[in-house]
Amino acid sequence: TILSVLLLPLSVYLMFRFMGYERPVPVSGAVMSLAFLFNEKNSMWGGNIPSMLAGEFSFSLSLVVLVLFIGTFYKGIAENKKIILNAVLFALMGLSHGYTLLFFAVICGFFLLNRGAVKNLRYIFRVCAIGTMLMAFWFIPFAANLPWVTPFRIKWHFDSLWEIFPPILIPVFVISLLGTVLNYRDRRTAFFIFVTVAAIAGYFAAYNIGL
Repeated sequence: TILSVLLLPLSVYLMFRFMGYERPVPVSGAVMSLAFLFNEKNSMWGGNIPSMLAGEFSFSLSLVVLVLFIGTFYKGIAENKKIILNAVLFALMGLSHGYTLLFFAVICGFFLLNRGAVKNLRYIFRVCAIGTMLMAFWFIPFAANLPWVTPFRIKWHFDSLWEIFPPILIPVFVISLLGTVLNYRDRRTAFFIFVTVAAIAGYFAAYNIGL
């Protein structure tokens, strides 16, 4: 149950290493992930310790796999390698919690809007195909029983903006913004900006699309 808490900093570290960042970025990222884990402003969204204790351990584990997957997928698609590894991680994400696969769709969007889109599409297709086959024993019965799935759509209401941007994360935001400004020409920076903007858009669109 607590495995996700122990593994998230390591997963963040490995993500930055796979993406080619040099010291001290991987270690700094791992340390700053503790601010996310110890954020107490919510116990429902998943990933942090209060959410894990409230029962979101499945999503927390999937999030750990997603973070690692970001690094291996970024490196794999650049080198046209690691198809099997990424397919296995894709399957582990889906088997742990389906919501992290939405992040995968966002990640794919970045590579399909850049140079080499056709080559990237072939890579993505192979990863998805193998990954889907690996979790077919669960996915096919799930798809067949979708008419009986309970819909889950909640409109969140907040008393304060600090519930969305808790003070414990402000130093992380500042450091991230500084890193973005200093490395704005780096393709990896463009990747993280793309993912961040997509996440914000997804947050506001979630209720209307039934999530």
